[in-house]
Amino acid sequence: MNKVRDWLSHPGVPYIAVILAVGLTIPSLWNGIVLDDIAHRNVLLADIPMSVRFMSALTLFCFSSEENTWRVREGKKLGNVPWWSPDDSQLGFCRPFRSITHWLDYQLWPNTPVLMHLQSIAWFGILVFFVSLLYRRILGVKWVAGLAALFFAVDPAHGMPAGWLANRNALITGVFGVLCLLGHDQWKQRGWRPGFLLGPLCFALALLSAEAGVAIGAYLLSYTLFLERAPVRKRLIRLTPYALVFLPWVVTYVLLDCGARNFHIYTDPLNESFLYLKAIFFRAPVYLLGQWILPVGFHYSIWPSIVHRAGLIFSVLLVVILIPLIRKDRVAQFWAVGMVLSLLPICAVQPGDRNLLFVGLGAMGLLAQWICWMIPAGWNHSPGLWRVTARIMLVIFVVIHGLIHPILLPGSSKVVAFIDEQIKRAGASLPPGAEVESRMFIITNNPNFFFVAGVIGQRLNEGQFTPFLALSSGNHPLTCMRKDLYTIEVRSANGSLTDLDNVLVSKAYAMQPGQIVRLGKVVIEVLEVTNGLPSRAEFRFRVPIDDPGLL
Repeated sequence: MNKVRDWLSHPGVPYIAVILAVGLTIPSLWNGIVLDDIAHRNVLLADIPMSVRFMSALTLFCFSSEENTWRVREGKKLGNVPWWSPDDSQLGFCRPFRSITHWLDYQLWPNTPVLMHLQSIAWFGILVFFVSLLYRRILGVKWVAGLAALFFAVDPAHGMPAGWLANRNALITGVFGVLCLLGHDQWKQRGWRPGFLLGPLCFALALLSAEAGVAIGAYLLSYTLFLERAPVRKRLIRLTPYALVFLPWVVTYVLLDCGARNFHIYTDPLNESFLYLKAIFFRAPVYLLGQWILPVGFHYSIWPSIVHRAGLIFSVLLVVILIPLIRKDRVAQFWAVGMVLSLLPICAVQPGDRNLLFVGLGAMGLLAQWICWMIPAGWNHSPGLWRVTARIMLVIFVVIHGLIHPILLPGSSKVVAFIDEQIKRAGASLPPGAEVESRMFIITNNPNFFFVAGVIGQRLNEGQFTPFLALSSGNHPLTCMRKDLYTIEVRSANGSLTDLDNVLVSKAYAMQPGQIVRLGKVVIEVLEVTNGLPSRAEFRFRVPIDDPGLL
């Protein structure tokens, strides 16, 4: 055991953590331009007509706007927006600094995706290095800091941000966020005056890279409450420089009308407060389960109730085994509160393991500190039931984070390439553009609408503009009936015609029997609803269903 501690205490451990992180994500270099990357490439290289553009070079994450509902309507006509989406759906993110890194990619090596991915992996390596330094500064005990750094470096939740160009924002905001904490700590603990400026500056850059940067505020608050020594009021006043950065960012965000509203995978905390509180209850335990045990985002989309119950049970167990340490150690309190508060921003998003970066920052610090405490003091802790439970969990954590996670990380960095390959296979089953000019594809059913949008994106990238219409989406059995020459009726056996039955969606998605949706060549009438979502609908085309223009 002493040899392991000595090795983890070595000054070279941060570099070993970087080598591990970079080495395990190297397979993602060949992921190519996939999914959202295709749209970014088209915009930055002006490869598609303005009529189908939904973003600009500095707003690569603005996919729709409440002020331009025509974009959503045009998307419905094209088929990459489902017909049941509200016309005022909005998804617009303010990430200019992150967008600049993509602009540089297409200025320097536009036809070499490997170099673009190399930039992302470089950001990941830089992030792991700064996180390692932060753990050394906060945890103090070198071998504990080394253990935390290694756990963070091999976390499979970081695979998709490292392997998907469109998710590079998570790494960039992570780098600036951790630099902010390092600068703040140097200023508070060592009186390093440049830290007074470095902290707020890096906080600003983190916010301009991704909205996830607000989680840094959680750690700054936790640091102020548990690691500083001064009257509480005086400590809180010292956060003023960060408030002077955060408030203008919020005002600008509102004035630019950024944010996600009436978009199915996002919940707006301000406009849908009750739904957001409900989302915290359902999503926070799932995120904790995914961070501390194994990635569960994919499984949650299929079995949300089962995964949520497992998350609740695990969360209670986690509190029970950690509370003895947290009660007596201020550093553990810092990690725990920072981790919990950083859950709040991501609970506005449908669970996905790629959102866990800042949660993992606190979780891995707390886990390493708990392992240090358990050996040997906690190992002999009483009462007996707690001791047995803690011992079992210690073994589980070490096996998962030390052995299983490093095996999973390379695969998680390749997930987007795998999904893209499935989309290409689906697209290959359709006739090419030259054979279907001026026609429309009618997709009776698909498991997930994301694949329809992905196929459309692939075809647009190839210069094929065939419109699509997905009659339904999801895994429910369907009954399709041809009512006359022009009309098809589709009914779901035990759910809706959408893939939203297991998703917390806003009231804007609620539809009523008799509601009409007009999409160019087809008029859709909702006949029945289930929980506010259409479960039976009639599709009346302008031409007979047997017309060659409908495929």
